[in-house]
Amino acid sequence: MITKIFYSPCTFDLIEKKPGNDPYIFVLYYRHLSDYVKKQNIRFYYQLKEYPSLISLTSMSSHDYEGEQAKEPTDDEKIYQQELECAKLVIYDNDECEFVEDCEGKTIKLFYIDGVPQETVFHSTLHNDARTFTANADDVWVMSWPRSGSHWVWEITQRLLHGIDSFVGPLQKELSVFALNTVGMKDIRRPRVISCHLGREFAPVDIFKKGSKMIYLVRDPRDAMVSWYKFIQRHDGFKYDGTWNGFLSLYFQDKIPRGTWEKHTKGWLQESRNNKNIFFLKYEGLRHDPLKWIKEIALFLRPGETYSETELMRLKEKTDLSTMRKNNATYEPYHKEGGLGTQYDKGRIGTWKDWFTVAQLEDYKRHYHQYMDDVDNSDLGYIQ
Repeated sequence: MITKIFYSPCTFDLIEKKPGNDPYIFVLYYRHLSDYVKKQNIRFYYQLKEYPSLISLTSMSSHDYEGEQAKEPTDDEKIYQQELECAKLVIYDNDECEFVEDCEGKTIKLFYIDGVPQETVFHSTLHNDARTFTANADDVWVMSWPRSGSHWVWEITQRLLHGIDSFVGPLQKELSVFALNTVGMKDIRRPRVISCHLGREFAPVDIFKKGSKMIYLVRDPRDAMVSWYKFIQRHDGFKYDGTWNGFLSLYFQDKIPRGTWEKHTKGWLQESRNNKNIFFLKYEGLRHDPLKWIKEIALFLRPGETYSETELMRLKEKTDLSTMRKNNATYEPYHKEGGLGTQYDKGRIGTWKDWFTVAQLEDYKRHYHQYMDDVDNSDLGYIQ
């Protein structure tokens, strides 16, 4: 049963229920959106204020926008309207979900798809929809395990391809994370930059057939795990308020959303060894020397194009993590009251040292070597 429609990256409850086939579909009118987010002080509202023609652009003719003056939309407004159209994400709350217990008796809500634990908001056809997705040769994919910096790299890539000062709204970025075959994906401005957390075995067949370029982003698994735990703990959809120790017990059993870092990374690491269309990027390198790696990404995406130092410096400033964190500080999708932190964490390297005990670290090292020792991972340099 569908319980909400998500206008990513925020969840809204001001909805009108419209009977559909199965299940029900909820429609959120843009006027209500504007009023609601204004009350909630969400950045989305300020973007609507910045682009006032959006309401008059809406295709929802069933709603009466009395008093609105139609204006000729700017190019940026047209792009943003396209994002709004793309963002009609219907998110499922599956009845087949399971409550899985950790070592301390706390439970987490999961939905298994093809044996992989996922969020309950996904439809059971998630992986099949992904595998059969129609890709374009000029698509660029940002692949990663969760909490590895994909939003950051997505924005860098988007600006490199569409202009350093181009409008970058939140909706396209979030769209493909939920479901690739969402209505509107085909209408995203080309070349499309698509970010998702799919494992290699579930990636669209088309991207390999057509030679789409991919950036595989990898982060120290311990930092990524801590960030993922904090996200899950504050995300109301998982219904999990367990401790870090409890979370680790689930992790070692492969009972966390998206599965483990090792399984995800191993598949893409093996693929990248023999696929020239995959750019393997370490989060830590980008964090330490963003300008260097922005140049490398640019060279990979458009080897024949030259960017000036001034342009690249401007891109570095626009995509600085502290700037993005500030700009997105009010994005608090699905967060429950009292949860840990914000949607965009500080991105520090070595946060795991504040969380892992000596015993937990030894347990994790054994787990890591169990899964990773049969693949060449020496260039990662994370776990000795």
